[in-house]
Amino acid sequence: MIKPAHFTDFEAVEAEQTRRRVLKNRVMALMVTLQISPGGREFISICGFGNERSNADAILYWLNQQIFSDESPATVNFNTIKDRFIRHMMDVIDQFPEGI
Repeated sequence: MIKPAHFTDFEAVEAEQTRRRVLKNRVMALMVTLQISPGGREFISICGFGNERSNADAILYWLNQQIFSDESPATVNFNTIKDRFIRHMMDVIDQFPEGI
């Protein structure tokens, strides 16, 4: 059965809204697990693009870059996300010279 175009558009919008909601939920779970302040600004330069307003926005940006557009955030295991994030933090720390 062929769906009218407006139903396909509606489904695409609904799918994107669901994807964003799941991403935000994953970010909040990650911040709670790692005891990161959502309103802080410490992670903006490490995880974000630079124009985010908070740690939550920066980590959301990072997570969105980690999960491909055709991949549902709900299918990615939380521990996998947490491990990727910790690995990212370790990689950033390794880039700084010792003694700083």
